[in-house]
Amino acid sequence: MAKTNPVEQLLDNKIVPVEIFYKKVLGIPDEDLLGYRTYLNVNSMDTGVLSPEDYRFVARRTVQCEQLADKNITKVMRTIHNDEKNLIRGIISVQIPGRMLKDGKLMEIVTSLLRRYPRASANRICLEFDSEIFFSDFDFIKSEIEKIKALGFKIGINEVGTEYFPLMKLQQMPVDVVFLDEQVNKNLNTEQEEKTAGSLVAFLLRLNVQVILMGLTQDKMRSAERLGCTGFCHIDYDGIFPPRIVTEEG
Repeated sequence: MAKTNPVEQLLDNKIVPVEIFYKKVLGIPDEDLLGYRTYLNVNSMDTGVLSPEDYRFVARRTVQCEQLADKNITKVMRTIHNDEKNLIRGIISVQIPGRMLKDGKLMEIVTSLLRRYPRASANRICLEFDSEIFFSDFDFIKSEIEKIKALGFKIGINEVGTEYFPLMKLQQMPVDVVFLDEQVNKNLNTEQEEKTAGSLVAFLLRLNVQVILMGLTQDKMRSAERLGCTGFCHIDYDGIFPPRIVTEEG
């Protein structure tokens, strides 16, 4: 009898205990705050605490990935809506599975949330997709993203810079932010590697997008600055978003 993957078993449950956390996105070279990138930790008595790296490849195969993303964007929009003192600076990025674009599902969700939380300005939120959206029914996906963009949301793409990323398709999308894959950061050890990465960044900057380098370590900061990257995602664990904003929904 085949053993069930514990992560898959957890995500198959109707109720998944999750906590939303944020990592700071800082500018290069001054490290000014550009915003935050959200992620969800699953915290279960059965599996312990699971980071997105632990569960995302399993989650992509289940409907639970959509439910996690829905929960994430709802919490973010509620937080911005309740930020009457404007304590939150910059854009907040929310990772969304591409499958939610099918049948207009994501469009329906964000339209409903904008009505529910009218003070949550769409231009404060970046909806972030991974490279899978470029490999299935591209024209339809592009059309859905253009509709969402028209509501005011920023559009982000992650996993940029991997071996099979379709750069020519990227320039056809109305993208505001790209998140360079951590592999780009890891391959900045020689002058030639830096030149190769620099060519990629130069191409992206011509598309008039922000270029955020993921997993940047302090010793690579100078390299990222030479490349012309706009910012980087802080690798430290930042915990629950400060300031904690109490809402009627918890």
